[in-house]
Amino acid sequence: MHPLYKFLTDKKNPKLGGDVKWNFQKYLVDHEGKVLAKFSPRENPLGGKVTAALEKALAKRGPYKKPSGSKKKS
Repeated sequence: MHPLYKFLTDKKNPKLGGDVKWNFQKYLVDHEGKVLAKFSPRENPLGGKVTAALEKALAKRGPYKKPSGSKKKS
């Protein structure tokens, strides 16, 4: 079993873990790898529920900061 699949379906978190209902199920994962939300395959990725969750996650995250040690593109 792939580690990502195992992580996303882990039943230790009953709200977000569990079986994948269909291959278009969506997950919102933050920059630290924490699963913030799970959306049904029928949920429109551009719909209100998904975009609201994305906006909330981005607001919590704050502005993007380039990792230290990153090289500039020439």
